[in-house]
Amino acid sequence: MEREQEQDFESAPGAEVVIRLQSRHILLRPVRSQDYEALRLLEFEGDLVPLWRHHGATPGPEQWAQALWNSVLAQFLVVSTTSTQPLGLVTAYNPDFRNGFVSLAAAKFEGRRHPSPVFIEGVALFIDYIFTSWNFRKLYIESGELNVPQFGSGIGWLIEEEGRLRQHRYFGGRFWDEYIMSIYREKWDEFAPKIREFLHGPGPSTTS
Repeated sequence: MEREQEQDFESAPGAEVVIRLQSRHILLRPVRSQDYEALRLLEFEGDLVPLWRHHGATPGPEQWAQALWNSVLAQFLVVSTTSTQPLGLVTAYNPDFRNGFVSLAAAKFEGRRHPSPVFIEGVALFIDYIFTSWNFRKLYIESGELNVPQFGSGIGWLIEEEGRLRQHRYFGGRFWDEYIMSIYREKWDEFAPKIREFLHGPGPSTTS
């Protein structure tokens, strides 16, 4: 009887799914307490200062560490497989399991305004991780107007604009729009085979 149940499980839909945290060029590494000080300095000393979570405010170390995990479902550092230096941080937060959505944030530490193929690979790996691990029907992305260019050509074919808050946030002498965008599971599933091939190379159709 036990062997029959084992065979049923092995042949059940999804039994062949593999969750990966590494692609050809990127590793998603969990955030450790030893990372806190370096991450805090990256947020407060670079061009992320006015445009990331605290928008210019400088909370103390304890407040900052608490905010790092506030309402977070999953969070990883994006690290190149050829270097230990983090390229950025990806976060899934404010999950709503009843209504089937979660918010996605991605902070690239350098070259913020320009798309980076390697960092985009890390974000794609993380999105696949979210859709594989939980039954969310869509991911929300909230982004300031200045950060929109980093999404590159993804807007339109994968990322949909759902709304815009006009002149929502002040920076540099003027007000900027805030974009509310989304990635639907159906749209992700449509492109997932090609995205996974981009991430891992040709091979079995397993998830990331």
